[in-house]
Formats: sequence, structure tokens, C-alpha cells
Amino acid sequence: MYNTNRIRSRKALDKLKPYTPGKLLWEVQKEIGQKRVIKLASNENPIGPSPKAIEAITKSLSKLNRYPDAHAAKLKKTISSRLSLSTQQLIITNGADELITLISTNPHRPLRTSVYMMGYSNHLATPQAATHTAH
Repeated sequence: MYNTNRIRSRKALDKLKPYTPGKLLWEVQKEIGQKRVIKLASNENPIGPSPKAIEAITKSLSKLNRYPDAHAAKLKKTISSRLSLSTQQLIITNGADELITLISTNPHRPLRTSVYMMGYSNHLATPQAATHTAH
């Protein structure tokens, strides 16, 4: 049997703080003394998706059995032509978490310090876990 007492985490991981989610709806109702409360999470939208987004999603439903282009070649080409950039200058990700992970864990050019302007407190976890000084 392996002695788990010898397993040590990296020092950078000791500094991580667990994510603390916002208050639950019932907590807010109780706190402000109101029964009718509309509470949105960080990434929720009170007006719903745009009609164009609904149309695009509806058109793509028959293709859900296939993986999308992981390189987003068509999207990169469209963006690069509109902004007069090379496709090599663009990184397309599945949200901020993926981009922060890519930047923080890049083995070719490791970062020493990262500065983030953020709206979601858990975005600091990745660069901190990658042993960077994140601010």
C-alpha cells in the first residue's frame, strides 16, 4: 500500500481559496424581507437570448451529432478579415476560463505575473495554481 502521508501538494495550491458562490434566492428574500425577488447569477441575462442567437441555434440543431471545428477556422477568417489581422493573431476559446488556462499553463512562455480585470472571482485560481503571482 502506498503511504499517502508522503504526498505533498505544490505550495502554490496551498494559497488557493475555494470559490464562494453568491447567496441563494431564499437567502436574499429573507435578508431583504421580500417574497418577490428576481436574482440573477453572474452570467445570467434578464432579457434572454437575442432572436439572432435563437435562429442560429435552431439552424444548427441537426448538426449536434458532430464536433465543431476546434480551430474555428471560418470564424477566425471572418474576424481576421474584418479587423485586418492575421488568423495567427487570434485565439478563439470557449470562454474566459479556457483562455486563462491557456495563458497560465503555456509551457513555451511561462508567465511570472498575471494581471486580471475580472468579474468572476474564481478566475484567479488557474494562474495561482500554475505557480504564478496573480493580481
